[in-house]
Amino acid sequence: MFCPKCGAQIEDNARFCGHCGAKIVPVAEEQTAVPAEPQPEPIPVYTPAPEPQPQPQPAQTYYANAQQQGYANQGYNYNSQSYASPEPLTLQDIPSEYRPIGPWKFFWLQILYTIPIVGFIFIIINSIRRDNYCKRNHARSYLFMIIISAAVSLFVSILMGIIFAISG
Repeated sequence: MFCPKCGAQIEDNARFCGHCGAKIVPVAEEQTAVPAEPQPEPIPVYTPAPEPQPQPQPAQTYYANAQQQGYANQGYNYNSQSYASPEPLTLQDIPSEYRPIGPWKFFWLQILYTIPIVGFIFIIINSIRRDNYCKRNHARSYLFMIIISAAVSLFVSILMGIIFAISG
């Protein structure tokens, strides 16, 4: 005899399958009683809490990074998973080394960096200073541009010298 559920071979007088544990209904009872199918347990469905809608913020407000300010995000509620909006900060509330630089300051720095010797000195000074990260990164990008341009010019001049030496 075989188990009707898993198909394992069982003894003829067995009441339960030794392999899967299913109840075995004898053939005489099988014709009179219809075995009820086991109902699967309901699977709990996870429904996340609705995400809060972003609130419109007034123009020219900035938010400080919580880790830079030295405090954890205290507006987070771990039970209901909702967020409190952070305190809006003005430009003066941001530390001076993280304040963004305006486009006119970038323009005048660009003009200053194009002066042959004085500009290069200012590039070196501004790429080392730590007073403002925007100004420092701008000077470093300009310095890398000069280094890459010098390397490409050197490579092209060597290549042209070899070409003229071979053809001449």
